Amino acid sequence: MKRQCLAVLLFVAGAVSPAFAQYTFNTLVNFNYSNGQNPWSGGLTLMGSTLYGTTGLGGNGGGPYGYGTVFSVPITGGAPTTLVNFNASNGAYPESGLTLVGGTFYSTTGGGGANGDGTVFSLPSVAARSPLWPISMAAMGARSAAV
Repeated sequence: MKRQCLAVLLFVAGAVSPAFAQYTFNTLVNFNYSNGQNPWSGGLTLMGSTLYGTTGLGGNGGGPYGYGTVFSVPITGGAPTTLVNFNASNGAYPESGLTLVGGTFYSTTGGGGANGDGTVFSLPSVAARSPLWPISMAAMGARSAAV
C-alpha cells in the first residue's frame, strides 16, 4: 500500500517514471473561448484519425460565457473544428462526452432547450455524412460490399 501511495505522490509531484520517460507529452488543442472553453465534459471519442468532444463553455452561441461546443480535432493535433455552437435554444453546457452509435453521436446538455432544463441531442458523424470510401470501387473492377 505504501508503494502505491508513493507512486501516486511522485506522479502528482511531476516525477516521471523511467517506464514512461521515453514518451513525450503533446498538447493537441489550445482552446481560446471562441472555439470552446472548459472541456471538462467527459472523454473524447475517436473515429478514424479524428477526436470528437464537447466543451462546457465558450463558443459563439451567445451568453456571457458561451454555452459550449461540440468539436473535432485531428489526432495529430491542431485547431479544432467547431461542429456545434450551443445557443441555449438547442441546449447549453454539455456535461458529458459523445457516444457514437451507428454513425451518430449522442450526448446531453445540462441546461437550455425548450424548458431550460437541458437536452439530449444527436449529431450525424462526418463518416455518416460522407462516403467511407471516396474512390469508385466499380472503376477498380470490384462491387460494393458492406464494410
